Amino acid sequence: MARSIPYFDKKTAEFLGYQGVFVDITKEHNQNIELKKVKNEAEMANRSKSEYLAVMSHEIKTPLQAILGMLDLLEQTSLEETQMTYINHISQSASLLQTILHDVLDLSRIESQAMVLENETFDIKATLDSISVQMREKAETKNIYLKLIIDPDFPQNIQGDQHRLSQVLFNLINNAIKFTSTGGITVSAKQFDTRLKFSVVDTGTGIPSESLSTLFVPFVQLDGSISRKYGGSGLGLAICKRLIEHMDGRIGVKSEVGKGTEFWFEIPCHIPNTSIIDAHAIKRTVVHKEHNYHILLVEDSQINQFVIKTMLEKLGHTVMLASNGVEAIEAVKKSLPELVLMDIRMPVMDGIEATRHIVNEVAYVPIVALTANSTDEERIACREAGMVSIASKPVTSIILRKLLLELEGVIEDTTQNLINNGFKIGEPCTDNKAVLKVNTAKNNNFFEESSIAGVASFGGKQFTNVSMIDALIKSSRNTESNKGTDYSRIDNDLE
Repeated sequence: MARSIPYFDKKTAEFLGYQGVFVDITKEHNQNIELKKVKNEAEMANRSKSEYLAVMSHEIKTPLQAILGMLDLLEQTSLEETQMTYINHISQSASLLQTILHDVLDLSRIESQAMVLENETFDIKATLDSISVQMREKAETKNIYLKLIIDPDFPQNIQGDQHRLSQVLFNLINNAIKFTSTGGITVSAKQFDTRLKFSVVDTGTGIPSESLSTLFVPFVQLDGSISRKYGGSGLGLAICKRLIEHMDGRIGVKSEVGKGTEFWFEIPCHIPNTSIIDAHAIKRTVVHKEHNYHILLVEDSQINQFVIKTMLEKLGHTVMLASNGVEAIEAVKKSLPELVLMDIRMPVMDGIEATRHIVNEVAYVPIVALTANSTDEERIACREAGMVSIASKPVTSIILRKLLLELEGVIEDTTQNLINNGFKIGEPCTDNKAVLKVNTAKNNNFFEESSIAGVASFGGKQFTNVSMIDALIKSSRNTESNKGTDYSRIDNDLE
């Protein structure tokens, strides 16, 4: 590299030429090339690690689905008291294994920078209410209280990742319940200028001051007796810390032995420019009733086909089977279902691609992802493909029942819309019928994370029968073959 400046005679000021300095940057150049190479290799390693985690998650959760599913079905049979005790012990152990697996996979994704946060508008107050309702049931089994206090000035709607925020709150509240035997837990939410602060205060045993510095370190527990008494991997708080930091927030703890503990965290407050469509404006009064849905189950594992099919049939539904995406498309064409439960990772054609074909080329029917991976990228891909909900394996009869209740209004409206346009449930989709669908591939902001454990869906538990699809379908009825409907105008979420 050369650097030069004009050179003049000091007396006459005559221009004599240029004076330059040559610098050899070969070493720095080679170092930059090496650094880029190392960076590329590291990025490739992270991608490989993410793919490996996805594959391992699928391979582990597939048999775990069979184990927990068969236990679920076995519990519904006539058992002696001793047999039921054995089944309960096995079920608890399998559930603990599932929790540890989720923690290890989550931490691995975060540390490999494979986690992507969503930035969607959602009702934070409704989310907090839903979480507190579910966790209060667990608290009451220990005869302790769980209170939720939301500051009057706290915003109704915010932008962020509802799923990950709920995960942090579930973890902190669950820990508080675990270590509290008398008194109870108070969950509070406040706004300070441009930040939101959440706290979980318990009246439990408290934490020694010398142990506070290691609470957020992976795989570290206060002592071995905790793991023996309460179980767990020691990853929950480490995951919470990394998630909050990923949200540009911070987390901390205050505790006093014998009096209790407060875990708190702050995150930036992002208020959406437009408000969420008022749920009460489109909410229908629906009395839940027994249904006999015509459901297509797409699953490549034969044992899991048997397990989930049996669960659904015990709930009163008719079930068709397909083993991959190609078979799923043909099954929908042959016999139109009211709902599709779609596995994601399958041979021949995966669930994402099959969903795109069905909603864009056959007919719009609600499709729910059944996934053993449930990464942030996969959740986004499911939404963009046109799926209306996602359930993380392993699923149980309880999860399936709650999922179907959440989707009740959507299934009914979509089915009626199809019937009104010449389609018949259980009959072939003839080629001369136009594809009737709600545009979900783009501007699909109504796909929401439900706080029901293991289930993500639009609508949210507190508005079971309210969804953007309700509004979109009603809108479509007032158009001719959906012409002129600008779905992108309806660009907000419902909780």
